[in-house]
Amino acid sequence: MSTSEQSRLELWPRVIITLVCFGMGMAVAAQWRSQASSAMPPLIASSVDQAILMRNLVESNAQLRQEVRALERQMAELAQEESRHDALRSLTGELDRLRIANGLVEVTGPGIEIKIDSRLGIYDLQDLINELRNAGAEAISLNGARIVANSIIAQQGQRTIIDGIVFSTPYTFLAIGDPATLIEAVSRRGSTLDLLASGNPDLKTTVERRQDQRLAAFRRPYVFTYAAIAP
Repeated sequence: MSTSEQSRLELWPRVIITLVCFGMGMAVAAQWRSQASSAMPPLIASSVDQAILMRNLVESNAQLRQEVRALERQMAELAQEESRHDALRSLTGELDRLRIANGLVEVTGPGIEIKIDSRLGIYDLQDLINELRNAGAEAISLNGARIVANSIIAQQGQRTIIDGIVFSTPYTFLAIGDPATLIEAVSRRGSTLDLLASGNPDLKTTVERRQDQRLAAFRRPYVFTYAAIAP
């Protein structure tokens, strides 16, 4: 919730209390005038009439104070309820960030697409993934499979295996993040792609800006055998 919205939320109950107080005051004044005009003779009212008017005024003031206290309690309840809503929104936002970071949900957003038509070693793939992460990529996929922080890249013979999935050329990376920053990171002199191209003249790569792309969720479930949440 923004500061202006919170200020408006805090202001309205005070406005209501002010209006109630004003209304009750007007009602008391009207009651005084009405009773005074009917109970008092033209020149002076009796002491009994004055005592009755004063008692009515005291009772009206007491009722007004009760109304004010009731509105103040409502204000406190509203503030407490809003505080709970703020905490819930904060927890929900943090949960969403964790789910995105761990690849548990499908995500969309702007970024870049990198296509490489030559076979890469596992260290080349790892270097390119790290380069994208260091440039601020918030989500990465390779050939449609989500790459997460604990993804395992391995090689068996001529096969490249990531998280149990066999990958082959051509490689297509999708990365969600600021397109300009990502393009600069992978296209600069000394980048992973630049080093690969210098060592392989036949290497063909393309880097394109993507305004809207969709990355699937991580395919393999997280299984924890030994770790548990501490009490």
